[in-house]
Amino acid sequence: MDAIDGVVDASPSLKEAREDWYETATTGFGYGINPELDSFLTDEERLKVVLALCDTARQRLIELGDPISPAMLNQINAGHRDSHFQREVPAAVFRETADRFIALIRDTPFHSANEAGLL
Repeated sequence: MDAIDGVVDASPSLKEAREDWYETATTGFGYGINPELDSFLTDEERLKVVLALCDTARQRLIELGDPISPAMLNQINAGHRDSHFQREVPAAVFRETADRFIALIRDTPFHSANEAGLL
Protein backbone atom coordinates (compact mmCIF):
# COMPACT_ATOMS: atom_id res chain seq x y z
CA MET A 1 0.00 0.00 0.00
CA ASP A 2 2.87 2.34 0.79
CA ALA A 3 4.18 2.00 -2.75
CA ILE A 4 0.83 3.15 -4.13
CA ASP A 5 0.60 5.92 -1.53
CA GLY A 6 3.93 7.21 -2.83
CA VAL A 7 2.58 7.75 -6.36
CA VAL A 8 2.04 11.48 -6.63
CA ASP A 9 -0.45 11.51 -9.50
CA ALA A 10 -2.05 8.08 -9.08
CA SER A 11 -4.95 7.44 -11.40
CA PRO A 12 -8.44 7.06 -9.95
CA SER A 13 -8.41 3.38 -10.92
CA LEU A 14 -5.13 2.82 -9.04
CA LYS A 15 -6.52 4.59 -5.97
CA GLU A 16 -9.64 2.43 -6.15
CA ALA A 17 -7.55 -0.74 -6.48
CA ARG A 18 -5.44 0.35 -3.50
CA GLU A 19 -8.51 0.77 -1.30
CA ASP A 20 -9.88 -2.60 -2.35
CA TRP A 21 -6.53 -4.36 -1.83
CA TYR A 22 -6.10 -2.74 1.59
CA GLU A 23 -9.53 -3.82 2.71
CA THR A 24 -8.97 -7.35 1.43
CA ALA A 25 -5.54 -7.57 3.08
CA THR A 26 -6.65 -6.31 6.49
CA THR A 27 -10.22 -7.51 6.97
CA GLY A 28 -9.38 -11.16 7.57
CA PHE A 29 -11.95 -12.88 5.41
CA GLY A 30 -10.13 -16.15 6.11
CA TYR A 31 -9.39 -17.16 2.53
CA GLY A 32 -6.47 -14.95 1.60
CA ILE A 33 -6.15 -11.98 -0.67
CA ASN A 34 -7.88 -11.82 -4.03
CA PRO A 35 -6.48 -8.74 -5.80
CA GLU A 36 -8.93 -9.12 -8.72
CA LEU A 37 -6.19 -8.35 -11.20
CA ASP A 38 -8.45 -9.18 -14.12
CA SER A 39 -10.51 -6.08 -13.37
CA PHE A 40 -7.48 -3.80 -12.96
CA LEU A 41 -4.81 -5.02 -15.38
CA THR A 42 -6.72 -4.17 -18.51
CA ASP A 43 -3.83 -2.83 -20.58
CA GLU A 44 -0.05 -2.79 -20.86
CA GLU A 45 0.30 0.56 -19.07
CA ARG A 46 -1.51 -0.66 -15.97
CA LEU A 47 0.64 -3.79 -16.00
CA LYS A 48 3.78 -1.63 -16.02
CA VAL A 49 2.44 0.46 -13.12
CA VAL A 50 1.72 -2.62 -11.01
CA LEU A 51 5.14 -4.12 -11.76
CA ALA A 52 6.85 -0.88 -10.74
CA LEU A 53 4.83 -0.80 -7.51
CA CYS A 54 5.72 -4.43 -6.83
CA ASP A 55 9.40 -3.67 -7.29
CA THR A 56 9.12 -0.73 -4.88
CA ALA A 57 7.31 -2.83 -2.29
CA ARG A 58 9.83 -5.67 -2.64
CA GLN A 59 12.71 -3.27 -2.12
CA ARG A 60 11.02 -2.01 1.04
CA LEU A 61 10.76 -5.60 2.26
CA ILE A 62 14.49 -6.03 1.76
CA GLU A 63 15.17 -2.81 3.66
CA LEU A 64 13.23 -4.13 6.68
CA GLY A 65 16.10 -6.54 7.31
CA ASP A 66 16.17 -10.21 8.16
CA PRO A 67 14.58 -11.27 10.36
CA ILE A 68 11.86 -8.64 10.55
CA SER A 69 11.24 -7.42 14.08
CA PRO A 70 7.79 -7.75 15.64
CA ALA A 71 7.73 -3.98 16.21
CA MET A 72 8.23 -3.32 12.50
CA LEU A 73 5.66 -5.94 11.47
CA ASN A 74 3.11 -4.37 13.79
CA GLN A 75 3.98 -0.88 12.58
CA ILE A 76 3.35 -1.79 8.93
CA ASN A 77 0.17 -3.74 9.77
CA ALA A 78 1.54 -6.95 8.30
CA GLY A 79 -1.13 -9.12 9.93
CA HIS A 80 -4.85 -8.99 10.44
CA ARG A 81 -6.25 -5.91 12.17
CA ASP A 82 -6.50 -7.68 15.51
CA SER A 83 -3.19 -9.54 15.38
CA HIS A 84 0.07 -8.43 16.89
CA PHE A 85 3.42 -10.04 16.23
CA GLN A 86 5.30 -11.18 19.30
CA ARG A 87 8.37 -12.68 17.60
CA GLU A 88 10.68 -11.95 14.70
CA VAL A 89 9.69 -13.43 11.36
CA PRO A 90 12.20 -14.53 8.73
CA ALA A 91 12.04 -12.09 5.82
CA ALA A 92 11.79 -15.05 3.44
CA VAL A 93 8.21 -15.63 4.61
CA PHE A 94 7.20 -12.37 2.95
CA ARG A 95 9.80 -12.23 0.16
CA GLU A 96 8.86 -15.62 -1.25
CA THR A 97 5.24 -14.56 -1.58
CA ALA A 98 6.28 -11.25 -3.14
CA ASP A 99 8.64 -12.96 -5.57
CA ARG A 100 5.98 -15.44 -6.69
CA PHE A 101 3.42 -12.68 -7.17
CA ILE A 102 5.86 -10.58 -9.21
CA ALA A 103 6.92 -13.60 -11.28
CA LEU A 104 3.30 -14.44 -12.01
CA ILE A 105 2.78 -11.01 -13.50
CA ARG A 106 6.22 -10.42 -15.04
CA ASP A 107 6.68 -13.83 -16.65
CA THR A 108 3.33 -13.81 -18.39
CA PRO A 109 3.19 -11.60 -21.48
CA PHE A 110 0.18 -9.32 -21.18
CA HIS A 111 -1.40 -10.35 -24.45
CA SER A 112 -1.01 -14.07 -23.75
CA ALA A 113 -2.39 -13.73 -20.26
CA ASN A 114 -5.30 -11.71 -21.54
CA GLU A 115 -6.07 -14.23 -24.27
CA ALA A 116 -5.87 -17.10 -21.78
CA GLY A 117 -8.33 -15.34 -19.47
CA LEU A 118 -5.72 -14.87 -16.75
CA LEU A 119 -6.03 -11.08 -16.68
